[in-house]
Amino acid sequence: LNERPYKSPHVDAFSVFTYLYIVWFFYPHLLTYYKWLYEENFGNPYVGRELRALLRETGFINIKASASYQCYEPLSAIAEYLALRIEDSAKEDQAVEKGWTDEMSLTAMSNGLREWSQHPDGFFAQAWCEVVGQKG
Repeated sequence: LNERPYKSPHVDAFSVFTYLYIVWFFYPHLLTYYKWLYEENFGNPYVGRELRALLRETGFINIKASASYQCYEPLSAIAEYLALRIEDSAKEDQAVEKGWTDEMSLTAMSNGLREWSQHPDGFFAQAWCEVVGQKG
């Protein structure tokens, strides 16, 4: 069988409940900004919902779709990764020069993520959309 699995993070399926909503409430720019970074660097953050069609359009048959979640423990690891990515965007993506944000907002978003990661009720799970098919 010529099966090829494809897996993609599905940004809009982040299950980042319990306390992170507070970070987004105070820093609503955070999610919008991170989606923009994703689009600028990796492409479509919603490609997970298109994986079946992409395989079918390229000749795959017997396509099966599923989803799984990746939970991050310790929470500080994913928060630090996201915080550093946001901070680095000033230099790597010229985000400030492009007018997408300012240094103060970058610092506030990064610090908010780090603060959230220390909350005992914090939880972060990322959805992954997966498809497997046979080349027809």
